[in-house]
Amino acid sequence: MSICSYLANLLTEVLPLIDDRARKQVLTMGVQTCKFDYPTIEKLFQRHSFSYNPVLPQQSENTTGFFADGKTRSYIHQRTFFEMLGFSRENIRAIDASSYEGAEIVHDLNQPIPDALVQQFDLILDAGTIEHVFSVKDAIVAMAQMCTVGGIVIHNSPVDCINHGFVNFNWRFFNNFYLANGFEFVMRKYVGIPRAETMASKYYLEFEPDAYTDAPGPYYDTYLFSVFRKVKHVLPAVPQQENFVNAWQSRPKQAHNGSEAWWGMRRGAVALLEKSYLGSSMLHAFRTMKYARKTNLQG
Repeated sequence: MSICSYLANLLTEVLPLIDDRARKQVLTMGVQTCKFDYPTIEKLFQRHSFSYNPVLPQQSENTTGFFADGKTRSYIHQRTFFEMLGFSRENIRAIDASSYEGAEIVHDLNQPIPDALVQQFDLILDAGTIEHVFSVKDAIVAMAQMCTVGGIVIHNSPVDCINHGFVNFNWRFFNNFYLANGFEFVMRKYVGIPRAETMASKYYLEFEPDAYTDAPGPYYDTYLFSVFRKVKHVLPAVPQQENFVNAWQSRPKQAHNGSEAWWGMRRGAVALLEKSYLGSSMLHAFRTMKYARKTNLQG
């Protein structure tokens, strides 16, 4: 549950969608640890020409997150971060199952939310929280229900993080759910983050979901950054995966007629390469980097 430099940079792409931010209500799923101090995030905003609101030193808060010890004590609190983005301190809240990190709303997301929280928040951020909630369905339904019409929901969720939370995610999960629950798609991208912290502060890789076929490991962790806007409030709906729905609605599956000979040869050549460690490694690197777009965080 954290906001790293790459996520802070991605959030600046979303903010133009939100006008009059000082009046908007913000809810984070858990108290997010901002993994940077004030001078670091200020430099990032300045490098990327993002217009931010300076916070006076006496008003800047330090993190209360799980990592609030050692060198991380200088990391800023999420309230300070969102203030820099133009939101009002009194409108920034977090929901969590425990008050351990200072969440303003204590509620277990494994359970349905109370009516008092329905349609109360204009920006809801899940920066790596719902994968730690066993009942993922209840957690994501809660986010959709708590969002106001016209508000946005943002997820930054793990794709291939081993032994991290209960589950990992993919684009279909979020897209199918939100389109069935009164939302429209705004933004999506897979993000490859270097596992070495020194490199993660310098750059990250972006992949369009349709072009993302191979995870860029072993030196990267992959996350899915997705944004949806609520266009109408509906009762919670459970979707079916769209590729199956499309198949069910089409004509019965036909047997192949042999016209795919070229694709068969191509698959055969790939299978031959994949039989060796070197060949499969080369294929993996090619597939990964073919569609990657590098984003520099330091200039």
